[in-house]
Amino acid sequence: MGAALRKFRLPLWAILSFFPFSLFILPSLALAGSGQFGQRSGVQISGTVSDGRGIPVSVARVSLETSMGDFVQTGMTDSSGSFFFNNVRSGNYEITVTAAGYQPGSWPVEVGYTPLVGLTFNMVALPSREGSKENSAHEPSTVSVRQLLIPKKAQKEFEKGMDSAAHGKTDDAIKHWKKSIEIYPQYAESYMQMSWVYANRGDSALATQAAGHAVALAGKSAEAYNYLGYAYWRAGNIPQAQGALEKAVGISNADWFGHFWLGQMLFQQHDALGAYPHLLAASQLRPLVPEVHILLYNDLLVTGHKRAALAQLDYFLKTFPKDPMVDTVQKTRAILQKSIADTTH
Repeated sequence: MGAALRKFRLPLWAILSFFPFSLFILPSLALAGSGQFGQRSGVQISGTVSDGRGIPVSVARVSLETSMGDFVQTGMTDSSGSFFFNNVRSGNYEITVTAAGYQPGSWPVEVGYTPLVGLTFNMVALPSREGSKENSAHEPSTVSVRQLLIPKKAQKEFEKGMDSAAHGKTDDAIKHWKKSIEIYPQYAESYMQMSWVYANRGDSALATQAAGHAVALAGKSAEAYNYLGYAYWRAGNIPQAQGALEKAVGISNADWFGHFWLGQMLFQQHDALGAYPHLLAASQLRPLVPEVHILLYNDLLVTGHKRAALAQLDYFLKTFPKDPMVDTVQKTRAILQKSIADTTH
């Protein structure tokens, strides 16, 4: 399926919290941002996508995401429905498959230290539209059409930029993304990635400018508004950052990352009540993201819902038994449980 795109990780924002039982969050996020996969060499993941009857689904977009929802690699299936990802480090991932005429699907996968091969993902066909003789399979989605419009040379430059960024060569990455835009001026994804790099460099004006271009080109794209929100946040412009993130979740209420970022921002601004619905939505949309439940625990604790906060810790321990924060969570749970017992006696 050709060279797979590689996206460098979007580290989660630091949570500044000084509330009881919540100081352990800071090292948790540091681990999630840098140490989850270590420095080991990766393995290969390969498999096929079919329609459930054994018929291969070609030109399906297959994306590999981390447990935090960050894209690691993405690509397209070939004529036999096959796909592969190279150099994937150990950890918990989710593979998402989208194809014209089929319902999107997501499957969790756990990667160890040996190749993960022979995976099979069955897609569910969308029903025919009422009053139409044609099946929706003949009508590619907007994303698929837009992807097909991007010239291969521009895609290649974008891939080179992602690979350079993944290796810390951000100057080279920006050069490749600019080249991709020269070839295809509507390349919103290149603007998004440049915005991220500029924001982390402290180039606020360039970051917001690039994100603004992405928003203009991508139209109603929650992802583009997330990048714009991040650029504003890095610039210290909290009101505009909040506005951009609210726009993202307004466009797509299923945008778990937008909900999570907005929840974090409100929590940081000591608006735990305002943060709660967004953190709850994020936990429901992505129940396998540890950081979501840790932050939701914090929010519940701050708003005085200790029993609900305890339930979040129980969920964490049951769902993520191998997480680096397990020992700390267990100790925190014991302290919280004693606090609840002391209050009720």
